[in-house]
Amino acid sequence: MLVLVLSWLDMVVAGTKMHSLVPLSWHQPIHFSTFAVTAIIGYWNWKSYDQQWLLHVWIASYCAILGLVVIILGTSQLTTIDHRYIGLATHLRTIFLSPLPLLIFYIVGSSNKLHGRDGEKPVP
Repeated sequence: MLVLVLSWLDMVVAGTKMHSLVPLSWHQPIHFSTFAVTAIIGYWNWKSYDQQWLLHVWIASYCAILGLVVIILGTSQLTTIDHRYIGLATHLRTIFLSPLPLLIFYIVGSSNKLHGRDGEKPVP
């Protein structure tokens, strides 16, 4: 629920260039802060989960997306790149700021538990 509220606040406060409550120079810091808090909430959620591979995939996916977005935005500051790459960075950020990854991880984790694939060895 906290990720949903956080995602909604990010879109309301620093949504788009045309519709925003804050100056344009604040958008990237707000989006980055929201991304970091969302990643931390997911880490906090999955660290006590009995399927530790979910935690590792969560960390790896958020680090990969952060790295990709930083590379794309950093490159766009140094040279002219195709606007589609900036659009890709925006879409990835938007997806990973939403509660969707948390929901997907929950469904996968629950499915593995339901089918007995939770990392425990089967009892003979």
